[in-house]
Amino acid sequence: MFSEIETENDDETLQKFWRLDSMGIQEPSNEVHGTNSFLKDSIHYDGNRYVVELPWINNMKMLPDNFELAWTRLQQTER
Repeated sequence: MFSEIETENDDETLQKFWRLDSMGIQEPSNEVHGTNSFLKDSIHYDGNRYVVELPWINNMKMLPDNFELAWTRLQQTER
C-alpha cells in the first residue's frame, strides 16, 4: 500500500529557489532606467507648483481659460 509521488529533480528545485532568492539582488533593468529618465525630463517646477507632462501628449494645446465666464456666474449667484 505504498503510493509513489513524483517530485521534481532536486537540482531543478534548487535552481528555481536560487533564481527566486536572487531576484531582489539583480541589477536594475533598462526599463527602470528609462522610467527614471522620463520622470526627470517630464517633471519641472514653474515657480508656484510642480508640472508633470503626460507621456502620450507630445504637442499639447492649452485649453481656453473660462475664468471670466466663471467669475461672472459666481457674481450673479451671490446677488
